[in-house]
Amino acid sequence: MTDMSEPNWIREGEKVAITRYGYSGNISYTTATIKKLTKTQIVLDNEQRFNRQYLTLVGGSRYSAPTLKPLTDPAVIAANTAHQFSAVTRLVDDLAREYRNGRRTGEAEIVTMLDEIEQAVRAARKAITGKEA
Repeated sequence: MTDMSEPNWIREGEKVAITRYGYSGNISYTTATIKKLTKTQIVLDNEQRFNRQYLTLVGGSRYSAPTLKPLTDPAVIAANTAHQFSAVTRLVDDLAREYRNGRRTGEAEIVTMLDEIEQAVRAARKAITGKEA
């Protein structure tokens, strides 16, 4: 049973994002799959239930509760991009610190560090674009 005003991504078997907004306005999300649709609720494979009209977690505040969004939602894409980029910058910072502190100074160690960075960049690019480099 689908209401004409209901988004077309709400269907059984669809992978969705469960989004939460932090105090700083940043969005975080986890993913789940829609297991079942009832007249008033969306049931996910992790057994969480969301209000079908407002797309908010059942039992939560309508304004601060986690909400469902499609994985193609711009806010979800932006959160994924930020997360992937942060992972790369964290790795570069960690490796640079090891180099500055003299823990990795040999040519072979530096080449290994560059390989690690390259792998992280490739993984981030794939996660963001869905394509191999």
